[in-house]
Amino acid sequence: MASQDRLPMRSPGLCWVVALAVCAALAVLSILFVDRGVAEFAAAHEIQLRGLRIVGASPGAMLPVALALPMIGLFWRGIRMRAPRLWRVLTLCSVSVIWTAAAVELVLKPVFGRLGPYAWLERHDYGFHWLAGREAAFPAFPSGEAALTMAAVSVLWLCYPRWRWLFVLAAEMEAFLLVDLNWHFLSDVVAGGMIGAFGGAIARELFRRCDDSAGA
Repeated sequence: MASQDRLPMRSPGLCWVVALAVCAALAVLSILFVDRGVAEFAAAHEIQLRGLRIVGASPGAMLPVALALPMIGLFWRGIRMRAPRLWRVLTLCSVSVIWTAAAVELVLKPVFGRLGPYAWLERHDYGFHWLAGREAAFPAFPSGEAALTMAAVSVLWLCYPRWRWLFVLAAEMEAFLLVDLNWHFLSDVVAGGMIGAFGGAIARELFRRCDDSAGA
């Protein structure tokens, strides 16, 4: 594979370790000092606009699409044609979204077992129920919507530098809606976003190594 056809990918390196540590510290500080106040403020000042809930829930629609796109990639390989760059980027996004969703929904949420904002607003019940499993009462930490959004945005950020402002705007809008609608605490969104970005970094590294092997 020609070098100009490869996706622009770099190893995460030390910066990812630092970023993870910073986000973990921010999440802890938010849990201790910020989350409850922000939830109460959001409940008192919720923006009432039609369609906001649909926009906020939109990352959930990425998963079925992500499950389908790799099949298209296999089709291109099966007929021995080089997939267009756009499809390769979308396949990379799909891989990132799929394993980020698996990590969040099947591993992290059952481990943390955190109550959502409405438990605090309605009953002043706040905290984590460790290893509570996949019960509907403990869906908050980390935010799956934030994780899926950043899993895709982190890939698009690198592959399409000219449009980074748009990707940042989309991620910020999703984060704002998750908190404003009181679907998640602020710390849930911070943690979910970082996990999604890390999932994207892993996907990029995997594809980079595949490109290197194909070009060898």
